[in-house]
Amino acid sequence: MSLVNDGILRVRGSIVDAACVLTLKVELQDFIDPLSTKSTWNRSWFIQDDPILPNLPFTADRDRAFGAIVSAAEIMSLSMLRSYPNGESVLNAVWKTLITNRGWMNNSDPEGERFAYEAFRESRRDPFDDEWWPPRSLSAADKEKIWPFQAMVLKANQGHRFGITACGFVGLFPKECQMSDLIAILPGARTPFVLRPDPSRSLFTLVGDCYVHGMMNGEFLYPRRSGELCDVNWPERQYRIKLHPWNPMFTEKVKHLLRQYFDPDRQKFATVGYLDFH
Repeated sequence: MSLVNDGILRVRGSIVDAACVLTLKVELQDFIDPLSTKSTWNRSWFIQDDPILPNLPFTADRDRAFGAIVSAAEIMSLSMLRSYPNGESVLNAVWKTLITNRGWMNNSDPEGERFAYEAFRESRRDPFDDEWWPPRSLSAADKEKIWPFQAMVLKANQGHRFGITACGFVGLFPKECQMSDLIAILPGARTPFVLRPDPSRSLFTLVGDCYVHGMMNGEFLYPRRSGELCDVNWPERQYRIKLHPWNPMFTEKVKHLLRQYFDPDRQKFATVGYLDFH
């Protein structure tokens, strides 16, 4: 990492994917007392317009906000993904993404929330059934089973939005993320990052870090083979960064916009180079 002319920050990294379909933006909104115009200090979940599901009106009901988040993620993923790149089931990837693969009692053990997620699925109809929408409030018995998963989902999705990438991964992205924003791996970073190219396509704006399921624990890194030619831009690097195939649901028009940054059709491994940020 270094500063170059005109305050440009130069970082070494690889572009490996892009955000292509994004859903709900979820925020906390203050109630305003219409008589006194003073904040009541009460805060409520607010869900903005969603391209997949009908708009959920302003609601103070955590259960309905939670149901909207999970249902939108499930419907989008089941509609657009035939399988998941790392071999696990699509729904397994979805529920783990919605809690950024962290557990309520033990951050390093998300499996504790599997029971709560399965209880939630048993408490409702199929997500594709129109009678399910808008999501209803949960019974007291269901709440007792589901609350750890619900709490983690609402926490993780605050200020983030669920999405699917061009290569068929699911993730949580900053709420400012837009379709076709790029996903990059930066050496030494704990998470991938979302980048937005400027009109000249030579500089990037850092949108923020993100969670992409199957990209968080070095799954894209492959050891360099003995005798293999070194990268002239980074001769000491001991690994390669693998690219994954395009999601077949996306059209050539979508791929064409992204090929100048990464192209799984022509490259098995990502190009490592310098990314300039303003």
